[in-house]
Amino acid sequence: MIRNWMVAFLCLAGLAACKKYNDCPSGVDVLETYEIDGQSVAIYADGQAYLLKKGLCSDPITYFEPNFAIQNYVIDSTGVFIRTDAGDLFPTRNRFEDDFEDYIDFKDVFAQGVQDTNKFWVSFTAQSPDNPEISDYVALRQCIMGGTCAFTDNRMELIEEPGNVGNHVIRFTAVKPKRNMVTSKMSFDSPLPYFVKGMDLWFQARYKIEGPFPYSLVDFENPYFESSPGPRIVFENGALAWENKFGAKEKTLQTTPVNVPQNAWFTLKVHIFLTNTVDGRVEIWQDGALILAANGKTLPTYNSIQSSLEVGISASSEATTVLLDDLRISDVAF
Repeated sequence: MIRNWMVAFLCLAGLAACKKYNDCPSGVDVLETYEIDGQSVAIYADGQAYLLKKGLCSDPITYFEPNFAIQNYVIDSTGVFIRTDAGDLFPTRNRFEDDFEDYIDFKDVFAQGVQDTNKFWVSFTAQSPDNPEISDYVALRQCIMGGTCAFTDNRMELIEEPGNVGNHVIRFTAVKPKRNMVTSKMSFDSPLPYFVKGMDLWFQARYKIEGPFPYSLVDFENPYFESSPGPRIVFENGALAWENKFGAKEKTLQTTPVNVPQNAWFTLKVHIFLTNTVDGRVEIWQDGALILAANGKTLPTYNSIQSSLEVGISASSEATTVLLDDLRISDVAF
């Protein structure tokens, strides 16, 4: 699996004889530098990223558009609003709870228009052997929400929890990806959070894993930067871990790993202090016990906006099923 856009960048740069290096930009601040596989990468304030070699810079690639915040958000005395594709303004939400009891069908989970300010979830991704490419699963999502088709392999369902009559949960099911696929996904997401440097992000949910462990359970992303970087909670040998989906893509493991139970409910709680400096912090609790606490960068750059929450089977190399209930997100501790 290609780890992230920077590794792909380095692969392209591997043809050293063909790669041209010139003077680095002047008059533009460097936001961050990362060491990846022995190669230095610099991200500049104009959103361009360069490979560095002997004080020179390669041809750039665009990591972000410098005016991405102004293009996508309006901030005034009443709050922070995200611009929809149609140009409407929709209020962001840093505090939300969902026990999935107020829905009849899984489609009821999603906001259908600017009038649905009480809803939080906006989209889902069913990347699968039947729908491997972006155009495939976008078209699938559109026809499912329009009521003209149904899931064929990966699927998301609102069900009554087995053995607990009257309690509704979300069930995500993913099949094994084909050999030429990077991953299989069945998750839903929201673009409504708005978390920036210096803020605390709290997340909690109950999960039940029926089958092999997926790679990741929840991603806190910035969709305005290349490859949607940010922290995410992953599995490592059956135990929870924290991974930064940016830079060298460092993974922090538990000192004494506590295995996650399979076929049994467990509660995941996460606290992230967001910053691009080493005093960022991630804490993870499993069933009320603190199992991981570590410092480090939790933002790729100081101006990153972590504005996408992806939950469910956000990546898996095996066929599996994940049940979800009692989800909470907040900018203050709970």
